[in-house]
Amino acid sequence: MRIIRERLSAECARIGLCALLAPVLVNPASAQEVPAELVANWKVEAISGAPVDPGVMASLEFEGAGTVDGSGGCNSLFGPYSNEDGFRIGPLAVTRKACPPSVLSQEQALIKAISAVRDFRLEADNQQLLLLNGSGDAVVQLSADK
Repeated sequence: MRIIRERLSAECARIGLCALLAPVLVNPASAQEVPAELVANWKVEAISGAPVDPGVMASLEFEGAGTVDGSGGCNSLFGPYSNEDGFRIGPLAVTRKACPPSVLSQEQALIKAISAVRDFRLEADNQQLLLLNGSGDAVVQLSADK
């Protein structure tokens, strides 16, 4: 994922889109804002309470530099996250591959749910991560990817 971010940075400079992508490429959370327990690979298990298709591998990797990389099941996604003034993920940059409609639908639901995240909760000895909206409802449920 880091390679994708580096290539995207070079490409945005070439075609002049860096202003649009600057928050994704340049402005991750500082190390002191990053919740250490999040720095791991996580497999998406449910979106808005509905289990994901077991044949579609969606995942998020929170990195210590305040960035998140992942896959919606078909497309790659990445961007910053911050724990300053509430936990926030994004804005996310997403590749645009052709995907089967069912995969794309699940991926779009994941991206929409991520945009609503305002907090998180770890459970089951840090093996389960719940991303919560502003009302405290779980919008994405993830499990530690080992």
